[in-house]
This record gives sequence, C-alpha cells and structure tokens, in this order.
Amino acid sequence: MLQYVLALLTILFFMVLIFRKPTVKTYVLYILIVLPLIDSKILPLAYGFVRVFDVITLVALILFYKDIFTFNLSNNTRWGLLILTICFWTFTLLSNFYSEFGFGNYYLLYQLFSVFIYTRLIIVYCNQNWENRYKVVQAFKTGFTIALIFMALQIVFGLDVRITGLGPNVYSESTGLIRYPGVFGESQYNSQFLAMGSFIFLVLKPNISLNNKLLNYLGFITAVIFIFFAGGRSALGGFIVGLLILFFMLKPRFKVIGIFAGIIMITFYLMVSPKSGVFSRADNLGDDLEFRQEIWSETYTIIKEHPILGIGFGNFKPYISKYHQELYLEITPGEFTYFNQPENGYLKILVEQGIIAFSIFVWFIIIAISRVIWYLIQKTIEKNSIYFLSALTAWLVAFNTVYSLLDYRLLTMVGFFITMMIMYARNTIETKFIKYNTASIYDTKIVVGSLYK
Repeated sequence: MLQYVLALLTILFFMVLIFRKPTVKTYVLYILIVLPLIDSKILPLAYGFVRVFDVITLVALILFYKDIFTFNLSNNTRWGLLILTICFWTFTLLSNFYSEFGFGNYYLLYQLFSVFIYTRLIIVYCNQNWENRYKVVQAFKTGFTIALIFMALQIVFGLDVRITGLGPNVYSESTGLIRYPGVFGESQYNSQFLAMGSFIFLVLKPNISLNNKLLNYLGFITAVIFIFFAGGRSALGGFIVGLLILFFMLKPRFKVIGIFAGIIMITFYLMVSPKSGVFSRADNLGDDLEFRQEIWSETYTIIKEHPILGIGFGNFKPYISKYHQELYLEITPGEFTYFNQPENGYLKILVEQGIIAFSIFVWFIIIAISRVIWYLIQKTIEKNSIYFLSALTAWLVAFNTVYSLLDYRLLTMVGFFITMMIMYARNTIETKFIKYNTASIYDTKIVVGSLYK
C-alpha cells in the first residue's frame, strides 16, 4: 500500500511542477531527484502494471514530442546512432512478433520506449547549454542520497523499513543472514545500484568549495560501505574493477588516497558487521557458480534453437515453463517458481531478443566506452568522464550474474551513464573541430594578409 501512496504523491507533485514550468529541464531533473520512487507501481499487474516513470514520461512525450523527434543529423555519428536505435527496436519487436508467446509481456516494451524518451531529453537539455550537465549530476546526487538515507534507516531499524515486498534473497532463515535491499525489493538490484551510483559523488564541478568536496567524498564512502551490507558479490567485483580504472588513470596522490580510504572502509565494515553481507557468503561461492552454470548451459541450448530473433522479449519464463521445466527454484519447502532470467543479463538479452538485437546493445556500450577511453588516453576529454566510465564498468561486471534492467531505476541509471559518456565524447569532438576551424581561419587570414604586403 505504501508504494501506491508514494507513487500517487510523486506523480501529483510532478504535475504541479510541470504545469507551472513546462520545460525539458523540469522533467529531466525531477526524474533523477525522485529516482528511488520511479519504479513504484500505480496499479497491480492485473490492471496494467503501470509505474511512476511511465506516467511522468507520457506527460513529457505529450509536451515535448517536437524536441524528442527532432534530430540534428549533422554528422555520420549521429546518423549511425539513430540507425542503430531504429534497428534495435525493429528486431526487438520482430522477436515478439515471431514468438509463439507473442506480446504477452507488452508492458516490458514500453519500458524501453520510456527510457529512450528520457535519455533523448537529457541530450536535448545538455545541448541547450553544456553547463547543464552539472545540474543533471547534482539532481542525480540528490536522488541517490535519498536512497542512501533510506537504506541507513533500514540498517538501523530493520527490514520493516521498506517500500515494497522483499525478495527471497534478502533474508535467510537458516543462517539469519540479511542482505539489505534498500529502496528495492531485491538485494542484488540494490548492490548494483550502489556500486554504479557511488561514482557519481566523484564527479565534481571545477572550483568547488572544500566543504562540498568533503561532503561528496563522504557520500562516496557511505555508498561503498553499504555495498557490503547489500551483500552483492558481483556488484562488489564490478565496483573494484571500476576503482582499478581510476587507479590506473588518476594522478599518484589520488591513488594513495584511494588505497588509504579502501583500507578504512573495509576495516570499518569488519568491525561493524563481520558475519553478514558479502564476506559471510564466501563459503558457498563454488556452489553458486555451479548452480548458475547449469542454467547457462540450458540457455545456450535455447539460443542455438532460436539464434536470430530469440524467443521474444520477456518470454524466458513462459518458454522454460513449457519446454525446460527443470529450471525452477524452490523458494520455501513446497513452493516453487520458474526462473524469469538465466541468472545472466547478457544471456537474457541474447536468448530473448536474438543475436542481432544483442549485438546492437553491445555496440552502443562499445561506442560509449571506446570513445571515452581514447580521449582519456589523448588527455583531450574532461576528467569527470572517467567516473562515468567506472560506474558503467561496475554495472557491466555485475550484469553478468543478474538481469537488472527490469527495474526502472537501474535501467534509467544505465541509460544516464551511457548518454553522459557519449555527450562528453561528442563535446570533445566538437570542441576540437571548433579549435581546428578557428586555427584554419586564423592561418588563412595570415596568408591572405601577406599577399597584400
């Protein structure tokens, strides 16, 4: 009941704001500020499974449809991104059209469409003024801080502090282990959320005051500590990979500070809760891997049978319940459920949407990452871009063990980080282009002027 009340209040407040100030800025920043609540359900699944993000984005679509569908295709890169987007949608729809299960999970399709609209309007807003990127980052920090405060209350007062129902991985009756889910229902989602979002506190505006800088560092350290309480091993591994990227690319003094901070955080966690979270689950690592490999093996079999278009977006659960009934999970004694994913985000996309849609998904990520890395090596891109790279890398590693894009909060975050990386890289290209042309004009004036001397 609580999530329905919060969902209604979130939508009503947005309506007030957007009709008082109907701008792209209002929509873009509001989504990030209320990020912990955008996946809240308006209605149960039986009545359409509508969520806060769907309603708010529908309003944005009506108000800003010209901004959304007006593209500046001034170079080949923008044409390429548009063509990739159209192809991804085409093959995703075809995967359901040719599936024996059809469009039974149609609500998952407008989830993709809603995120496309949001990322498109982030681009529109940042194109208005490149300084707007700092406003977007600050809004993200606000929403993420709200989630951290909520999780802190959950750790102190227990699991009764929650927005929605709890998943089966949150509490183990046999061991007493608690993996804190925060604003989510599943602790694995929360782990990815924390690992990816923590890096946003390192994105700082130039000439920021010392007090604000320290507050951001405190937010980063808090998020890292909470990763241990959430108990996600793959998310922790992803976070460590993200840190390694920073370690190799930042200045030596930041490396020393990072090592020192890491020692403090791990020591603090071991003192506070040594028998819960990540470390308490180290003993069954081999069993978990063997369990996942069995699911992956069956999934590979399905992929071989449906390589091009897959089995249809969102159809993994109905497919295995008909053809692979051995893939079930016993939640409690006598209570069983079929898997809705193959315990691997990449395999889920591949098996459901086929190799073409999967390749386009991977290509989007490669474009964002490769450009940022290239300009970082050349030292021609803003330093802040490396933190977006680390955040996305943390998610890419954790995505290997769970498909998390069914949740709007994580889907929006992934879209946000990819979009910002592309924007940073594009801004670098355009800045270099302007400098090159300015220099060329200057040289031309010199040459022409010398002819008349």
